[in-house]
Amino acid sequence: MNTSKEIISQILKGELSGKLYDKTKPHSSHFHILQEADNYLESLKLNHFISKCEERSNRDQKKVNIYCINYGLCEKNNILWGKHEGRDYRTYFIERPFNYTKIILQQISEIKIIKCKGCGRIFSENKKVGLEFTGYKCPTCHEDVEETTKQDDSVVNDLRIDCELPQISKDELTILLELNNRTDFIQAKEFAGDVDINSHRLGKICKKMDEDKGLVSRKMYVTPYENI
Repeated sequence: MNTSKEIISQILKGELSGKLYDKTKPHSSHFHILQEADNYLESLKLNHFISKCEERSNRDQKKVNIYCINYGLCEKNNILWGKHEGRDYRTYFIERPFNYTKIILQQISEIKIIKCKGCGRIFSENKKVGLEFTGYKCPTCHEDVEETTKQDDSVVNDLRIDCELPQISKDELTILLELNNRTDFIQAKEFAGDVDINSHRLGKICKKMDEDKGLVSRKMYVTPYENI
């Protein structure tokens, strides 16, 4: 819910710019997650916190599942449910801000579990009193029991998958390196000479880097380009 609220805040502040993000009605009731990480949402689905809507390919051409947050939860947290009607908004919830894969996997990797170092038995929270009495020794194999994070290899691998960066060309790398040295938004024509690319072609490259790869963000009504 916090991420959905943060998206609303970013839209209202103009940090997410573009025709899809309407400041008068900022929607953030849906999100998408990479299909290979979908099994981590079973508990949320079974408890009706979220519901699966459809399967799509996101901006990075990866297969994703789109979910909606429970309507009552959205109402309770002042999150506008749904999205604008019309063909222009068909891709709204597959935009990069709504990719929650990394957020969900990161939270899972930080969950604390009580586990025996010997036999691997998992203990519920209400067993802690008994474990304290026995000095945190497993009643099954008498090995030490410890509280640790639930970070198995599958979660780590899925995190790695989600963090893969899109491939970039030599020109795109040059542009990113140049923009990385700047702190303010800047028009293409103002740094075309620095990267030795004419401003028209530079503008087209930056547009692709924004819309297809999410490597730069553009302010459409002020000065266009900045790396993120």
